[in-house]
Amino acid sequence: MKKFCIAALVIGSALSVDLGFGTSSAEARLWYWKEFAATYIKADSKDAEDQAFAKLAGTSDKKALTGKCYVCHGKKKKVRNTYGTALNKFLKKGDITSKKIKAEPEKYKKEIQEALAKVAKMHSDSKDKK
Repeated sequence: MKKFCIAALVIGSALSVDLGFGTSSAEARLWYWKEFAATYIKADSKDAEDQAFAKLAGTSDKKALTGKCYVCHGKKKKVRNTYGTALNKFLKKGDITSKKIKAEPEKYKKEIQEALAKVAKMHSDSKDKK
């Protein structure tokens, strides 16, 4: 169920940006993607849901708004989708930089993982508590 919710969040958040519900100002951070992928993408799993999610999140498709960038962004890269907006509550611009990652990789890897875990517990629609 958790995988289904995350997949629904990724798809739904991409749609929400098209409807104008995203926020502005984003900067690509490959280390966020690496931790997201390590946490949620299980391409070698035998489970059909795992495989479908791995394909959806791991394959960039600008028309379908899937892939690395679209986990947090919509058509406009400077606009965050619902998931990206939620993640931004815990990981602010400047908190984690390439320089900091190089100096203390484990510290910041843990910080990113904790933020991902917090977002995973959040509802994708704040108005629907189910």
